[in-house]
Amino acid sequence: MCRGSGGLSFAIKDSVSRDFTIKPEFSPMDDLHIINLKDKTSDFTIRLYGLYIAPENSVYGQNVDQIYEYLLQKMYEHTHDDLTIVMVE
Repeated sequence: MCRGSGGLSFAIKDSVSRDFTIKPEFSPMDDLHIINLKDKTSDFTIRLYGLYIAPENSVYGQNVDQIYEYLLQKMYEHTHDDLTIVMVE
């Protein structure tokens, strides 16, 4: 995120990278971050979605419907994942 009105970030312990391949996924939405984790010894996959929704009175506006629509589209595309975690701020 490139703005100064709050935001969202991920923190993943270094030890996770011993067991998982960590790969960020491109999102055209500034307020949605996606990270894929795949176990190095099996096909177990985890997909993390981090979503930031600006307050209603924010000068950055609201495109909440577009963000949720894109989020649901991505979740449907990846229904084969073993674990899906959605975090909303």
